[in-house]
Amino acid sequence: MEAVHRVLTLEMERHPKRLLGSSVRNIDEIYKRLKPLFREISSCVRCKERRCASGDNPMAYCVAVDVERCFDTIRPRKLYQILKKAIQEDEYLIRKHWVGHQVASTSADSTESLPIFFKLERPAYPSGELLGFDDLVAQSSKKNSMFVDGVLYDYLTKAKALLLLKEHLSANVVQIDGHEYVQRCGIPQGSVLSTTLCNMYYAHFERRILRKRLPEVCNPAIVPASCCQHEELFRYTDDFMYITTDLKRAQKFCDVMHEGNEEYGCFVNLAKSQTNFNAVDRDQQALGSSVQKAERCISWCGMLIDPNNLQLYVNYEKCVLVAHKWFGVGLLMLHHFVT
Repeated sequence: MEAVHRVLTLEMERHPKRLLGSSVRNIDEIYKRLKPLFREISSCVRCKERRCASGDNPMAYCVAVDVERCFDTIRPRKLYQILKKAIQEDEYLIRKHWVGHQVASTSADSTESLPIFFKLERPAYPSGELLGFDDLVAQSSKKNSMFVDGVLYDYLTKAKALLLLKEHLSANVVQIDGHEYVQRCGIPQGSVLSTTLCNMYYAHFERRILRKRLPEVCNPAIVPASCCQHEELFRYTDDFMYITTDLKRAQKFCDVMHEGNEEYGCFVNLAKSQTNFNAVDRDQQALGSSVQKAERCISWCGMLIDPNNLQLYVNYEKCVLVAHKWFGVGLLMLHHFVT
């Protein structure tokens, strides 16, 4: 499945908006998208007018939701149809080479010979578009590195890739109480493809369902100061975060996600939902845990986001709890670093 993963990675790099949607893979990617959004909101005249007029509104409205048991509820047939359209080439070539990096010295005066560690890389290319090794090195953004050509190449056809994916999705065997069962709903967890497949599946959900259900973005030329265009959707695997300056769009996103979608098997865990406004459903029942101003921040993917002043913090609470639970020195660490 490693070769299939390389093929899907190539297609995601070629078509990130269509195949990845709002997906983010790490805190660096989150920060790179949050920083310009917060800068736009902070400098927007219309946003300042809106806050001055109300006197009590936050700088942005946030909705954080978590898809319940996402890997177990993905529809395999739906996912397979998505993958058939994602793999566009008839054949792919996968090359192998190594990239070496020397360990950084801990002392400026050290004359010790430091080891070089090599990492195997296996990029995929459309068959017939293989770069020469010199061109590959010249185009690389890696610095102070050593490249070693493995002179090893694998070929994978579209038909073979789809066959492997079909077996992966429809013939996964799980053991429960000593009995073996073929998994019919959901996808295997823990494989090299699990996160990639989940990202592609929910990118398709965003494009076909979520974006169509949200109202049109406001036109600043004809809409009063109560509405602005600033918004961003983030998704870390199955954790969604929607940030906008338009309360109606925030409420609509909250409604759509909590309604659920049977076609995609997408239903959120209500107990984990967070908003910084009073979100209610059609029956005027509260949705999620409305974050009060005393608490200020919304917790999402190891971060704390303060929508009142657009500040971003790292959430150390779980780190302290994990240390306290698993290590005998946890309590000492808590007193040493926190108190």
